Amino acid sequence: MMHNKTPLPLFWILQGVDALGDEFMVPQDQGVIKPNSSFLLSVQFRAKRPILVKKLLRLEVYDVDKIIGILQTENIQVYAEAYDVDLKIEPAASLDFGTIRANEDAKQQLKLTNKGKYDLAFKFSVGCPNPTLPTIKSMFTVSPQSGTLLPRGKPTAVVIVCRPDKEVSLKEESILSCQVIEPSIKGGETIATLDIKISLQAVFSRYKITPAWDIDFGPLIYGTDKSQNFTIENYGHFPIHFTLSRIISELGIHARLG
Repeated sequence: MMHNKTPLPLFWILQGVDALGDEFMVPQDQGVIKPNSSFLLSVQFRAKRPILVKKLLRLEVYDVDKIIGILQTENIQVYAEAYDVDLKIEPAASLDFGTIRANEDAKQQLKLTNKGKYDLAFKFSVGCPNPTLPTIKSMFTVSPQSGTLLPRGKPTAVVIVCRPDKEVSLKEESILSCQVIEPSIKGGETIATLDIKISLQAVFSRYKITPAWDIDFGPLIYGTDKSQNFTIENYGHFPIHFTLSRIISELGIHARLG
């Protein structure tokens, strides 16, 4: 901000603008400031490639008619840097849980590595852009959900736990999103959002018992043997375990007591 605190108008000009390069734009490089007024001098920087710039501008102040000559000079140091955000995610923004059991935990892991030269922050959120899918937000937990990645540091492991409470099938759905945040900007600024696609099939155990009801041995003569069979069929995706135990019915107890 330039302030003219004199009772006379002043002319100013900025020298060295042409040497800044194509990455810079100066909306106004000369003008007149009225008496007891101010002017905001702005310089805009936008780079299409990584670059580090150190330049010097010279501000010259004259009387409006340039009769007296230069009244004041100021050197303005211009420093600007454009750098790549180099965040590596392994596996590459995709997780496949495969076929999992409903009501059981299944885990997958992402590794985040900041290969750039400055700190980066991250924040995960769970959602689903597909309105046809059931509510699945409660199925996923992420740990840690947010954090800071040091430049050229070791990979940070992020664990995604899926615990479905129903049968559901997902095929490369953008369930997770990772915000990449520039923490050096006041309050943190999101500079990129990466979608993490998820695939899985959650199923219940499925089995069939034949016959479905009681086994009837019919009338038997005391001391004789008779065999009956029943079948347990597993037609699900996972092994099932079963235990056979003897249950003494109340009717049986009374019969022996009599």
